[in-house]
Amino acid sequence: MNTQILAFTECPEFHALLEVECKEITGLRPIVHTEVEDLKGMLDLLQTVDILVINEPENKKTLFDLREIITNYASHIQHIFILGENCKDLKGVKSFQRTFITELFEAIKKSYGPKEKKGSGWTAIPLMAFTHFERLPFDLFVKITDDKYVKRIPAYEEINDALIQDFKKRGISDLYCEKEHNRNFSIMLINNMINKLDKDYDSIETKMTASNDVFITTREIIQSLGIASRVINVCEAAIERITQDVYSEKNQFGAYVRSLKEQSSLEFHYRLIELSSFIGAQLIEDMNFLNKKDEVKKLVFASYFCDMTLSNPTYIHYRRPEATEKLGLEEHNKINFHALRASELVSTYKDTPKEVSMMIRQHHGSFSGIGFPEQKSSELLPLSKILVISQDLAYDILTDERTNALEVLRDYVHNRRSGGFQELLELLERTMGQNLKETA
Repeated sequence: MNTQILAFTECPEFHALLEVECKEITGLRPIVHTEVEDLKGMLDLLQTVDILVINEPENKKTLFDLREIITNYASHIQHIFILGENCKDLKGVKSFQRTFITELFEAIKKSYGPKEKKGSGWTAIPLMAFTHFERLPFDLFVKITDDKYVKRIPAYEEINDALIQDFKKRGISDLYCEKEHNRNFSIMLINNMINKLDKDYDSIETKMTASNDVFITTREIIQSLGIASRVINVCEAAIERITQDVYSEKNQFGAYVRSLKEQSSLEFHYRLIELSSFIGAQLIEDMNFLNKKDEVKKLVFASYFCDMTLSNPTYIHYRRPEATEKLGLEEHNKINFHALRASELVSTYKDTPKEVSMMIRQHHGSFSGIGFPEQKSSELLPLSKILVISQDLAYDILTDERTNALEVLRDYVHNRRSGGFQELLELLERTMGQNLKETA
């Protein structure tokens, strides 16, 4: 059993005593916080908490904040024990005088007893999900057989990249937790990924690495569960972050292009989304749209989801009709129908911006969302045309490792002058070419 014990104290001596006593009583270390906001953040993440221990602070403001937390979260905390007498009027708490510390720990001991496990069974957690954690409040197991699971990472033990890489080398792709922790894990994972996207970073490279990690996990969840779960909150945070970047960092366009081109260790799909969004935003800025930021956000949204249903990452490199001719029927259909399926995927989300579903369907130039037509119709939506050009050019820049982006741009425009997107191509050459020169 994994009892969750949270605590708050500003006293180092009580902190040390609490660790020793809880280890003796439960065999587990408590999660001890010294800041009210940290305690509140943990309570936000966890669905239920077994035991909360508070050592009343002397500061009146801190005490007031703790009283508010107890009032707001008491309904999902089974036992609240307080050392001090300023909160004994609150419902659901057991208060102890400061000289009665022994009685406090006796009460904790009595509250800790055998409990029937909820939702018995096991939940598999892919190794890539642990990129977003330093530790977890429950044990993690390796599956030996269908009936045998061996503990490998105890609750609250550090999870680091070296440990995960060691599991990978041994051919382990998943770790397991008891099913009762499934909901808490999901909540913590979503919050950690959103926090990773919202965090400020020292460089473009570190920000992209973090965003790449979040994208890989998000794609895995969407391909397994769709976008009906809370993962859509992560998608929205990612889309908002990219939208903000293409505005706040537009003077660093060349640096972004170079970073995306050079960081080949990042997922190609992720780099394609980022670069397509930056290129498309350059075009929108020089066109006669009424609300340009809204149009950029639509483009980013479509770019983010348009290849999301490609279950095999290598499928993203199939971009011409002849490329799929030698594939088996199943693979052929997955690739040729992916735009249609991605369009249907986003249509299940009620807040998908207007036109985005159609843009995704048309992102390879097909009205139906099926296949890769050689000739792109001039009747496509204006934003669809921008997405087609942006993604095609981004693809060429990322796959041509030896040629600089400006030369790739010139070749791209030259090779497509006979197509139906002449005005956009001229604008692209003029706008993006100038920006690449200025930021080179």
